[in-house]
Amino acid sequence: MYRQIANCFILVALTSCSTAHRDAPPDTGNEGEPTRDASTASPDVVLASSDAPPQRSDVADEAIISLVAGGVHTCVLVSGGQLRCWGGNVDGELGDGTTIQRTSPVDVIGIDQVTAISASQSMTCARRMDGAVACWGANQYGQLGDGGAIPRPSPGAVAGIHSATAVTAGITHGCALVANGAVACWGSNSHGQLGNGVTSMSPSTPVMVSGISGAVAVAAGKAHTCALMADGTVRCWGLNVLGQLGDLTTTNRSAPVVVSGVTDAIAIAASSDHTCAVNSDHQVSCWGSNSYGELGNGTTSSAGSSSPTVAPIGDVTAIAVSAFTTCATLEDGTVRCWGRNLHHELGDGTTTDRPQPVAVSGLANTDHVATGDYHTCALQSDGFVVCWGYNQYGAIGDGTTTDRAQPTAVTGV
Repeated sequence: MYRQIANCFILVALTSCSTAHRDAPPDTGNEGEPTRDASTASPDVVLASSDAPPQRSDVADEAIISLVAGGVHTCVLVSGGQLRCWGGNVDGELGDGTTIQRTSPVDVIGIDQVTAISASQSMTCARRMDGAVACWGANQYGQLGDGGAIPRPSPGAVAGIHSATAVTAGITHGCALVANGAVACWGSNSHGQLGNGVTSMSPSTPVMVSGISGAVAVAAGKAHTCALMADGTVRCWGLNVLGQLGDLTTTNRSAPVVVSGVTDAIAIAASSDHTCAVNSDHQVSCWGSNSYGELGNGTTSSAGSSSPTVAPIGDVTAIAVSAFTTCATLEDGTVRCWGRNLHHELGDGTTTDRPQPVAVSGLANTDHVATGDYHTCALQSDGFVVCWGYNQYGAIGDGTTTDRAQPTAVTGV
């Protein structure tokens, strides 16, 4: 059994990370729609209103390997090492060379031999077979790791990363797991989320995290980062105002600290302000923000929790987290979600927030699930992808911008 992260979601026995061009996810309070601002898009990228996808080859013989969701976009990795994405594209996070919103999948250009992907609110990253990492999308904090601060609508290499085994995209920073289980991070360091012992620099090229070796997975949130160690413990660093580091304090940390009480984790996942781990008994522990019940313990609290709390759910094979939502895939192929449900992102046919796990309606035979800020998607064991929730920017991938209360098939993958 592998210990592996998956772009904002992490898989117990599968490969695949975190949901931003913005300092924080769009704040809609308890109602209203998230907003997107195209005013900071790269000046040399043409903004267009057409939604006709570019032509691509027949994909009938290609299998989908993994699935990730960003803020309002979604991507899949197919068996040939190619990527396809759809949804919001204000900063070029779809990687198709444009900033055109897409309601159905388009090819990511200029990259092949991809083995893992990670998506955040307005950025996407991929690891290639040769250990190199490329990122694209928003870049005002240097989160693409290319030494600059200009958004990229197509993949660009992260400087100096040649031996990555995993990659994770945070809101305004990124990290890679490299040789010997060390971790390298780049981008915003406002709260110490790069883990190099300081907060005074925000480098646009990678720096090494202090004191980490032997890590087997890494997960980046909005302004914090966590690493899963080979011995099953978890280390976290960065912003901690809501307890997202799990060290029983709310003190920010610029270097890794041990998560309290987690000793046998096999998978981790980090969102904007909460973190979760799956343990060897296939139970889930979460800590940090709990405004909408995203910790799954039956309560809500604006103060969050700095102590890991166990959700009343078992037989978990994969975990996915987003800004205000958590979802788990179970051994029987069903999916349970909890947290905010303003846009039907929990998939139970309602818009009622749930502080404990509820079943996604009509979903079975699920391989793994991915959570965006306002939508959720699942890869089925038969290779089909379904999504549900908020769809104004086309993140559902069904060719429309109509919100979906229950799982809906993605077209063209």
